[in-house]
Amino acid sequence: MTAAPISSASPQQPDDRTGPKPALAERERRRQAQLEQIIREQAAELAWANEQLQSHIDAGRWIEQTLIAERDFIAAIVDTVDALIIVLDRAGRTIRFNRTCQETTGYTFDEVRDQPFWSLFLLPAEVEPVRAVLAELRADRISNRHEAYWLTRDGRKRLIAWSNTALLDDNGELEYIICTGIDITERRRAEETLQKAYAEQEQILAVQQAVTSRLEIEAVLEMIATAARRLTGARVSLLYLIEAGRLRLAVVSGAENGDMPANYTVPLTESTAGLSLQAGRPLLVNEASTDPRVNADLRRRLHLHRLVAVPLISGQQPLGVLEVADKPEPFGPDDTQILAMLTPGAVIALENARLYAQAQRAAALEERQRLARELHDAVTQTLFSASLIADVLPEMWDQDPAHGRRLLQDLQQLSRGALAEMRTLLLELRPAALREAKLGDLIHQLAAAFTGREGTLVTVNLNRQDTFPDDMQVSLYRITQEALHNIAKHAGASRVTIHLWRTPAGSDPLKRVTLKIIDNGCGFDPAGVPPDHLGLGIMRERAEAIGATLDIISWPDQGTQIEVNWKVTVR
Repeated sequence: MTAAPISSASPQQPDDRTGPKPALAERERRRQAQLEQIIREQAAELAWANEQLQSHIDAGRWIEQTLIAERDFIAAIVDTVDALIIVLDRAGRTIRFNRTCQETTGYTFDEVRDQPFWSLFLLPAEVEPVRAVLAELRADRISNRHEAYWLTRDGRKRLIAWSNTALLDDNGELEYIICTGIDITERRRAEETLQKAYAEQEQILAVQQAVTSRLEIEAVLEMIATAARRLTGARVSLLYLIEAGRLRLAVVSGAENGDMPANYTVPLTESTAGLSLQAGRPLLVNEASTDPRVNADLRRRLHLHRLVAVPLISGQQPLGVLEVADKPEPFGPDDTQILAMLTPGAVIALENARLYAQAQRAAALEERQRLARELHDAVTQTLFSASLIADVLPEMWDQDPAHGRRLLQDLQQLSRGALAEMRTLLLELRPAALREAKLGDLIHQLAAAFTGREGTLVTVNLNRQDTFPDDMQVSLYRITQEALHNIAKHAGASRVTIHLWRTPAGSDPLKRVTLKIIDNGCGFDPAGVPPDHLGLGIMRERAEAIGATLDIISWPDQGTQIEVNWKVTVR
């Protein structure tokens, strides 16, 4: 098939200049211009968008770099701070574990990553309490604090004080827990050590005050031994006193000592106590069964296993040894220090008790000498006079019965006086009798003794059934005794009167007491006599001791009146 030939006779084309062609071209140009304008505007917008995008990209890169820098900075802080920092997810798994945590526990971050922290670090008994603390953070408590022990890789316990903070997600749900902790193990140990030392100091001070307030040697020894045992936690304590070159076991505290004979002693050279005393320093033995320094007999009797001995030395004078034995753990420097702090007070107490015992012996000797003098001066002379009268009485009775009757009366008076003197001396030998007897009977006895000794009539006005408090009774008795002594020595009186009243009478509660001792002797001027002369000072002290007043009324050649007044004080 061939194409049809093109006819040369074609329609007439319009004139470009005069037909529709110029209008079409114009429209085309305008469309092209519009299209170019749109393209330029879009290109400008695209360029602006590209600039904005690049700006955002640059800002994003800056933000990313800043975040990385901040992350590195925070990571550096987290890893360099001395606090323990651990970050947990909501299930309690570890997602952050700083350098201090690693150094404290001995675990690396890789070893603990994604592991529940309680499975590695907590004691079994503390798992539930700590989980309960962290569970509180789920109940809108954003932060809380607690203390817990953590176990290290090598099994040591470290006490950590934790502060926990919750981070919530956009829905307000728990997302992370940041735990910041401080290892307070050493601080707590120091606090406990300080508290223990303070408590020990208080106990030692209380013991020292207690033992130094007692003067009886047996009570002091028992208190020292008991205090040493309790302060050190020992099973038994022993206190030795040095006597005749050996150590006598004076006290055993805390153990049955039925197997210990009386006056049990150990040698200075074959016992820990003796060696400690000779060396002048503490001696510690934690294996008594094999240590030759421990006395074998004492170890067998008291079943000793470990002990500490501390010498008791006053200046250069050895007094004894304090020893504690047997506690669950070995003895150490702390036990030695406790005993070293206790011993100064123990030494003072022992010295005080020893001096008190010496003073008592000296006082007893002085009292015996005084009684011997009074026996010689009063009773012996009275009995000697009575003996002389008794010798001449039969002959005188035959020659002059009237004179013989007078001698017989004198003999009766002397005998009564001697009997009264003996009763008074017996009272001095047993001071408790001054409190047991009625004051009226005691004063009648003083009066009878005075009359028998001096031949001076004494009139006593009182109610024999009246009772008085013990201290008041002794003081009034002694004042009366001293007053009669002064009258006999200085007054030269021929008549003495003693009045004693109490209100109310009998045994009802006291309101007022008055004692008067009046003589018709030579008297004196009280203003010209020192207050402590003639026994006046002693009488005043005794009156003041019971809250009474003592007044002395006297004139030369007109006798003397001593008056004691006591009355109840209403407060």
